[in-house]
Parts: sequence; C-alpha cells; structure tokens
Amino acid sequence: MLGSINMLSKEEDRYSGPMTDGVIVTGDVDRLFAEGKQAHIPYIVGNNDDELGFVPAAFLPMVNAPALAGLGAGAAAVTAAYGSPEKAQRHVAADIMFSEPALALALRHARAGSPTWLYRFGYVAEAKRKEGIGAGHATDVIFQFGNLAKGDVAPSAADQAAAGLFASYWSNFARTGDPNGKGIPAWGRVDAKTPSMLEIGIGGTRMAPASSPALSAIATARDSAK
Repeated sequence: MLGSINMLSKEEDRYSGPMTDGVIVTGDVDRLFAEGKQAHIPYIVGNNDDELGFVPAAFLPMVNAPALAGLGAGAAAVTAAYGSPEKAQRHVAADIMFSEPALALALRHARAGSPTWLYRFGYVAEAKRKEGIGAGHATDVIFQFGNLAKGDVAPSAADQAAAGLFASYWSNFARTGDPNGKGIPAWGRVDAKTPSMLEIGIGGTRMAPASSPALSAIATARDSAK
C-alpha cells in the first residue's frame, strides 16, 4: 500500500490536495480558477523557496521524472529554461508542484479582480542554516503562527523577529482582509501584467518579480499538455 501511493508513484485523484466534494470544492481547482468560478475574496497564496530540499540528490531524478512527464512535449523546453542541468535537477519538481501553481492561481485570481497577494518564504532558523539549503516544505508554518517552540532547535532573536513579521501579515489579513499594516514592509498586490511577490528570507523581506523563465516555461507546457 505504501509503495503504491507516494510522492514518486501517486494516485492522481486522491494523493494530495483539495478533495472534490461537490459542495465546497466543486471541481478541479486550477480549472475553476481559470474559469473565474472561485470565491471572489481576498486571497494569499505562496510557497517555500526549497520545498523539496529534504530529498537527497540521488533521489531527485525519481521525483523529477513523473513531474516532467505531466508536461508532455514541453518538458524539454522546461529543463532548458533553467540554464543548466544541475539547476533543473535541483529545482524543477518543486517548481512544477509548488511555485508555478501558486503563481498561476495568483494570476487568475488577480485577473478576476480580487485582491491577491503572493509570497515566497525562504527564512531558515539560524541554528539550521546550511549553504545551498533553503526553507523546506511546511517549515514556514511555525513562523506563520509564531510557534517556534514547536521547532526542533532553540529559536534565536532573529528567528523570533522573522516569526513576528510573518505572523503580523497573517494576523492583519485575518482582521482586515489585507496583510499590510504599520511597522512592516509593504506587501503589494499581484498585478497580472507584471506580477510581484513578497520574499521573506534570511537577508530580509522585499518585493521581487514573481515569474522567471523556468516558471513561464512550465506554465506554457502545462497549458499545452491539457
């Protein structure tokens, strides 16, 4: 059972993500957003900058292969867009599974006229930093909710400050429908023509371009494969 449903060999309809129940989720999320049938409310979406950083390098080809297979004939153009085989191997699966879908949903929601904010989280606790390793999958959660005590290392003052900043955005959004507030860096809405995102990283928090040649290639390949 465990060998037949996992990240490498998944059952597409049930492996992960929203379950289509016909009431709350009435169909494929990507299709509903593309058709403008999602709830037209303020929306935050994003991901971490090293979602699959926990995967050993030797196993990355096994993760990348099914992700690229879903892009059909466009897979070669996607890998080429990274500029080197090493970069493609390191990032392509995470971009296909996390970064590009987050950007796609943000763009579709913004085009529908709804307030939309996109982020990428790259902060790593000081005690866990290693060269070339970013924020892995779900490592943002304890920062979002200011719950660093649940982490596996003692938080530093810098870690506490990063958690306070991230939690402020979420608290503001819950209260007002807008993550912005006094005393924190401005988080601009997504403009569908020139999308930008909030980067929360070790070096600070700033607005940055949301797209890249690789993400654009993934979007083109995914749309062509449908």
